[in-house]
Amino acid sequence: MAVRQDWPVKKGADWIWNLTATDGDGTIIDLTSATIKFRISSLTGTTVDTRQTGGSGVALVTATLGTYTVTVTPANQTSASIAASTNYKYEIQITTGAGTIYDQMEGVLKVEPTLFT
Repeated sequence: MAVRQDWPVKKGADWIWNLTATDGDGTIIDLTSATIKFRISSLTGTTVDTRQTGGSGVALVTATLGTYTVTVTPANQTSASIAASTNYKYEIQITTGAGTIYDQMEGVLKVEPTLFT
């Protein structure tokens, strides 16, 4: 079962989340050979951006300790047409090297305008 966490973010800033993968009992998931996917969609479900390990935007920090980082840059936001003053859904899914799939996190990204751009 995915943890529900809404995140307020500023349009045009780097969005960086340092996370630890755990199962439903809170036990750390070994991410060695795992694939981690991070997806952003409109509230109606249309995917606007996807990041993953082995591609861009999701990096393992210490696989055996279950730590990883998700990053969405301002350039990623622009190419995905992510707008300020708009809410989006996100989801993180982990597939271990053994093939076990964990729906890790989900929630709403509340994209707020910044005063600096």
